[in-house]
Amino acid sequence: MVVIFAKVKEISLAQYLGVLVQSVVHGSMDKNNTTFGFERLEVWQKAKELATHIYQITKTWPIEEKYGLISQTTRAAVSVSANIAEGSARFTKKEKKRFYEIAFGSNIEVINHLIIAGELNFCSEHEVNIIRLKGMEISKMLSGLIKNCQEYNPIP
Repeated sequence: MVVIFAKVKEISLAQYLGVLVQSVVHGSMDKNNTTFGFERLEVWQKAKELATHIYQITKTWPIEEKYGLISQTTRAAVSVSANIAEGSARFTKKEKKRFYEIAFGSNIEVINHLIIAGELNFCSEHEVNIIRLKGMEISKMLSGLIKNCQEYNPIP
C-alpha cells in the first residue's frame, strides 16, 4: 500500500519521492525510510559489486559482441542482485526461495559467459578467475538463503 503525502520539514528519501511505505511491508525499509532491507544483505552487496565489475570488464570486449555475449553477460549479472532484492520483499518462504533460485541460476550464467569470453580471449584468465571466486562466494551465500527458505517437514 502506497500513500502519497507532502511534508515541508525533515524530508526523508521516501518523502522526497512522495511516497510512504506502510508497515504492511514488514519493515522492508529502515526507520529513516532511506534504505530497503535488501540493501543490508551482504549477498546483495556482493552481487551488485559483481554486476558493476562485469560492466567494467565487458567495456573492453569486441563491439560486435554488443548484442551477443556482452548483452547476455551484463543482463545475467544484473539479474543476480535484482532477484535477490525482489525475493527479499516477498512474503512467503516459497516465493522468496524461487527468486533466490533464479538469482543462483543467473550467477552461474555469468560464470559460464566469462569462461567462454576467456576462451575467446576477450578477457584474461586472471579476470575469469576473479569472477569465478566472486561467483562461488555468491553461490554459497544464495545456497544458504535458499536452504533457509525450505519448509521444515520432520519425518514422523
